[in-house]
Parts: sequence; C-alpha cells; structure tokens
Amino acid sequence: MTTLHHYDLWGWYSPAEIPGRSTDVDPGSVPSARVVGQPWPNWIGTEWAMHDYVEPPAIEPPAPPAVPRKITLGAFQKRLVPMRVHAIDTSTHSKCVALRSYLSRLTHVDLEDPDLPLMLGMLVAAEQPAANPEFPGSGPLTADEAAQIIAAPVQPQEVP
Repeated sequence: MTTLHHYDLWGWYSPAEIPGRSTDVDPGSVPSARVVGQPWPNWIGTEWAMHDYVEPPAIEPPAPPAVPRKITLGAFQKRLVPMRVHAIDTSTHSKCVALRSYLSRLTHVDLEDPDLPLMLGMLVAAEQPAANPEFPGSGPLTADEAAQIIAAPVQPQEVP
C-alpha cells in the first residue's frame, strides 16, 4: 500500500491529511515540530526540499458579493408613496408623463441606474407631482425624498 504525504497550500509538509494535496514521494526525515526559521520539508512539485519554515500569510475571506440594488416596480412605487404614484399616474404634466413612460419600459428598477436620479430630479425641479386633493399625501417630490428612495437599503421583499 502506498503511503501518502500531505502538504498545505504553500507546499509545507503537513502530518494532517489534506484531500487533494498529497504525494507518494517520501519527504525523508521530518523534524518533530515546525519552527519558524528552522528547516522543514516543502513540496516543490516533483520532490521535497528542506527550506527554512516561514509562517504562511493569513488568508482573508473574500468580500461578500455585492448585493444587487434592483427592486420591483411595486417596491419602487411604495418608496415613492402610493398616493404620489396615483397623482403621477393621473397627471398630464410632461415630467410626470416622462416618468410614467420611463417606468413602463422597465421590468424592475435598478437603484444604481444613472438615469434614475435624473428622472426623479426632473420631478423635483418641476415641483411635481402637484398635490391632488383626491389623493391625500400626494404632492411634489423633494430632493431629500428622491435621495432616500435611491439610497434606502434593498429589503428582501423588494427584490424581483
């Protein structure tokens, strides 16, 4: 039976079994303990070589993947406030019509889309939608509200 000798990611001999990191080449005489600066077997691809042991660098865990900043159209409308959405939907003002047209072409809203602040900025600059007494709570979108709509963290229920 073949005896396997294991090595870590940096080629240093390991008395512990490391799946997928082994060779049947005998490392020869192995010191009783690893000591920084003292000879220790190092696998160099075809043979073991004695090198002064150096502690391998710590492996930093990878950064978590970026969370997509995409939300459903319904979630976007809730961020706008439903009564304001009704006022936009019934408005004939060109900026409200432009926003409706823009949103009608989307399957979701990407909060990182560079066009989104511009579209909301049009409403802010035009002080739209106008307050509509039929929709209590409607009224012009403010710059702070537009910024909050875009900056708010995406909630699990908002994800498409």
